[in-house]
Amino acid sequence: MRHLLKKIYAGVYTLAITAALVLHFVIKDQTYTSSLWFYALPLPVLLFLVLISTWCIPKVLKRYNITLAFILLTVWLARSFKLTFTGEIPAPKLEIVLWNVANNNTVLDAFKRGATLPDVAVLIEYSAQEVMALKALHPSYYIYNDTIGKIGVFSKTPLQIKAHIPSRYQTTVVNFKTKGINFYAVDVSGSIDVPRSWGLEVVNTAISTTKNTVVLGDFNVPYESVLLKDLKSNFQHAFSEKGTGFRETWFWGLPILSLDHVWVSKDLEVIKVDKVHTSTSDHAMLKLFLKP
Repeated sequence: MRHLLKKIYAGVYTLAITAALVLHFVIKDQTYTSSLWFYALPLPVLLFLVLISTWCIPKVLKRYNITLAFILLTVWLARSFKLTFTGEIPAPKLEIVLWNVANNNTVLDAFKRGATLPDVAVLIEYSAQEVMALKALHPSYYIYNDTIGKIGVFSKTPLQIKAHIPSRYQTTVVNFKTKGINFYAVDVSGSIDVPRSWGLEVVNTAISTTKNTVVLGDFNVPYESVLLKDLKSNFQHAFSEKGTGFRETWFWGLPILSLDHVWVSKDLEVIKVDKVHTSTSDHAMLKLFLKP
């Protein structure tokens, strides 16, 4: 009886792991149902589950399980961990900050992470009260305050707001121009009852140019998502090009999911991307340096 139970357990475990791997590498988030599992089981989580299960599966599977864990670790590191040697950033440069503040009163932190203030900053889910404090502290800054969609734009040079798509399917896009560059600031809905495909459709429809353009924000889908196909075709992923460390920006410093992205048109040169973790937000801050 015990031998039979071990066989049943081994069969169920093998089937579950196979299904999880097929979901992650093949099916992904092509449907609403598959997306719920795909976002819940990113590669780091799958790797962790495989390692933990090694201690309780039958001996006949342990060797295969360890081999699988090694393969998953290799794949994760190969596609997620980046190492870029840039040295001192040459002038002139354009510094851009992206940060999901997660509704904490820490907006000013975004302007204290470097020796100089960024040229452009896009903040998601920020505090309106801190915007007023920022205006008082830096009166020369140009500020666009979207209190409905919770997207804030800050710039050292004048801002031209070209379009604002307010919270369609709980997804907001603000198209603005500054420093001669066209920007799309994005906040895609993270609600479990709103398909991410709806939000990405709003984003893709809003983008009308793929030259001299930066698309950045909280997309609430990982880099591996099939929903980012258009962006991958038309833009370069800034962190993948010139970042250092794990690409994932969420959760609380753990490299679980890469939800925050900066996409740069292929005619612009990315110099460097820094990822900064804080204790006040579950999202990492991205600092991008472009050659103007």
